[in-house]
Amino acid sequence: MDGVNYLHINGIAHRDLKLENIYLSSDFTVKIGDFGFATGNKTSRKLSGTESYSSPEMNLRKEYNSQDEDMWQLGIILFYISFGFPPFAKA
Repeated sequence: MDGVNYLHINGIAHRDLKLENIYLSSDFTVKIGDFGFATGNKTSRKLSGTESYSSPEMNLRKEYNSQDEDMWQLGIILFYISFGFPPFAKA
């Protein structure tokens, strides 16, 4: 969360936060990787990232706040870590 806060303070939204993009170094430092969908834009309608981690607004291609999208994705990660499975499943 500190890493995402640092990005947001500096005007950057990652937009593809997921377990696969969170790394642990040999000294147990948590690192964020894969900035392929990162943006400095506050809002967007662009579909980016991983669908199962994306907010309803992004998946419906409605306008969304890019930094709020990161917070949604952090919530999905927290749920997954806490319960061992994703909060939403495709029907």
